[in-house]
Amino acid sequence: MMKFAKICKCLKRYLVPLLLLVGMASAEDIAQQNIVAESLPAYYPAQFEQVRVINTINTGKNFLEADALHFSIWNNAKVHLLKTEFGNLVDLKPGMVIGFTIKKFGDTSYINEIWELPEEMAPPLQ
Repeated sequence: MMKFAKICKCLKRYLVPLLLLVGMASAEDIAQQNIVAESLPAYYPAQFEQVRVINTINTGKNFLEADALHFSIWNNAKVHLLKTEFGNLVDLKPGMVIGFTIKKFGDTSYINEIWELPEEMAPPLQ
């Protein structure tokens, strides 16, 4: 019984503060992302349907791979960059963080609008 009491005391002394620190770090990350999101250009929406990191992009075939998922890009997709309201698919590069919306045309879903995002807004690695 004495060992159990020592273990509980040890857990209370070391584990609980550690868990609190981890929780605070997560809250700080969320707060940091909110600060970054609030500093986006006025032509950016308040939220993005999806946020991903580009692995590869093929502008000739209107195809994008992000976070190991494959997406088709609509021919008339709008591209918005941090420094200019309108850009082109060729402005997008592997490693960029993007937010985007998807629309369904017929039986196929396409990305129809893309926003370049700051690196701080990258989703957590899975």
